[in-house]
Amino acid sequence: MNTDEFNQLLDQLIAAPDNRLNPLSLARVAEVTQHPIASLQAHASDDEALAIAIHLRHLETIVKKVTALIEGMPAGRLRLQLAVEQFWDICLERLAYRRLMLNTRRNPDISAELDRRNRNFVHLVSAELAAMGAPDSNAMAPLVRAMMESVAAAELKVGTRLPAQRAAVWQLLDHNWGHPLQELRANQRPLLTGTA
Repeated sequence: MNTDEFNQLLDQLIAAPDNRLNPLSLARVAEVTQHPIASLQAHASDDEALAIAIHLRHLETIVKKVTALIEGMPAGRLRLQLAVEQFWDICLERLAYRRLMLNTRRNPDISAELDRRNRNFVHLVSAELAAMGAPDSNAMAPLVRAMMESVAAAELKVGTRLPAQRAAVWQLLDHNWGHPLQELRANQRPLLTGTA
């Protein structure tokens, strides 16, 4: 099994994980997929390495899909919403996979990678908020990310979209906790320029 074949196998496991894989292990993957365990071990030496490989592949494909969707779009509200809605939809599409992998988040290597990607995501959200005219995008970005994670977790629990919760994120964002960003930016402009 070469690297491309191994990645294809990971993609299959992510897209349609078999219930027999829970808890995830090399032995179970070898049994369910009918691949010799030695061919898997050439790419993932043990159960922990397999969990890390499949989770990183999952994250990599999310980034690729979201990037392809928003490529070439200007920073701002629409691009942010398209990216986040795509993320939520992918999470729902991979519901069985996410449930299978819940326990792997305790793995230090996976946890560290998730933390790194979360920091990158917060940085990107901050840039989108700044383009929308948010007065303190760096402070707002972690709060926005927390709201997005909350929706994803709630949808994971019930197994379906939660349109009201999704809409609430954008309503809060559009109004900046009660004040439309465009209005707030307009009201601040005289203060910033020193004119009446």
